[in-house]
Amino acid sequence: MEDISDLQKSEGLKKYLLKEEGPKKDLLKEEGPKKDLPTQDLQEHHVTSRRGWQLAQGVDLLTRYLSTCMSDPYDPITNPTGMVNIGTAVNCLMGEELERRLNAPDMFVYRTESHQHYYDFTGTPPLRRALSTFLSRHFARGRPVPPEQLVVMTVDDMQPLHLLPGETLGGPDDFRLTPALLERRLQQLRDEGARVGLVVLVNPHNPLGDVYSPHLVLNLLRVCARHEVHVIVDEVYALSVHGGGAGGEETGGEGEGFRSVLSYDDLPDPMRTHFVWGMAKDFGLAGLRIGVIHTRDPAVLAALNVAGIYQAVPSIVQDTAATLLSDEAWCDGFFPASRARLQQRYRDAVSLLTNEGVAVRPGQAGFFLWVDLRPYLRDQTPAAEMELFERLIAAGVYVVPGGELRCAVPGWYRIIFSVDLDLLTVGLKRLIDVVKSRI
Repeated sequence: MEDISDLQKSEGLKKYLLKEEGPKKDLLKEEGPKKDLPTQDLQEHHVTSRRGWQLAQGVDLLTRYLSTCMSDPYDPITNPTGMVNIGTAVNCLMGEELERRLNAPDMFVYRTESHQHYYDFTGTPPLRRALSTFLSRHFARGRPVPPEQLVVMTVDDMQPLHLLPGETLGGPDDFRLTPALLERRLQQLRDEGARVGLVVLVNPHNPLGDVYSPHLVLNLLRVCARHEVHVIVDEVYALSVHGGGAGGEETGGEGEGFRSVLSYDDLPDPMRTHFVWGMAKDFGLAGLRIGVIHTRDPAVLAALNVAGIYQAVPSIVQDTAATLLSDEAWCDGFFPASRARLQQRYRDAVSLLTNEGVAVRPGQAGFFLWVDLRPYLRDQTPAAEMELFERLIAAGVYVVPGGELRCAVPGWYRIIFSVDLDLLTVGLKRLIDVVKSRI
């Protein structure tokens, strides 16, 4: 499932992270009326509870159209009119390397003593050790990352939580995350009687592809420390900084501009600073469903270890991940190649769009293009944005409308470029044909 975190479901962790003072308001959930059904209707729909009904109504646009694309995928030979998916954030550029490595004899090996019985649901010792070494090498700049501070779960990334309640992404030029903005919003919530317990910082950013400088990250952490607010730093795209749209000090490859929070010597509040990463994006292994959370707080560790029982990664998958992460020579070749291909495909996509007069906001990381289709809307409204989206779907191309990603300005869309060049070309041609038909 695209961009949905199981961590959001952990009631124990939410109770710990969210202060109990003030109005009983769950700041991790989006506000708004909830659809309900009378008991008779619940029985008619064979649903046993209102909560079950609400869950059944909760399928979001990203999940729904991923299913649509999977049920009718484009193929140049067998299904040339099928759906072109350039909306789901997956890196498809390293498939051959992954297939060769994961089909090697040391992968997915069944062992009775390890895989037939119960195991450490929140991280087997081999996987914790492998992650400890991997994170130290690729994120922490050699600083130790103790295995006992790591929890393995099916967490993917924290994108659903990365904005404070009520805030949205502005247009491409008027949204800049600053300490002053964060300070103002936290103080506003406090003045209203609410207590924020958690801020999620997504770095590198989805969907903008921005990389926040260490200076900015530290200043944001200082604001949160003053307010005694926990921070989860989601670095799920950390090893996918390609620098394709580089244009300042906050850009560049691994170690240039981007710097993992695990490498900081001077965290303002280490106990309230937590780290999330997963193998879905940087490795392109969304199907394995492996994520890791690092925390120094014993109470958060305890909560995660309880929640993790229900979000466990299968032991054979954990062992396979441990083998892959421990293959340092292979990883040291994989990530530079991945970044080089991302950079080239980013430039391919930008060229295809800008040659047709479509504006693209520069990005430095991830798999996204933030594309300006405002000139092609009938008017500048959310309804017009969705109308264009539906026309794109009808034409056989899936991209994500900005409103689904909390963009306040209608007409921006997220396009994924990390796909086969022929597929990308077909998808962008369909998009351009649709928008040009409005002129």
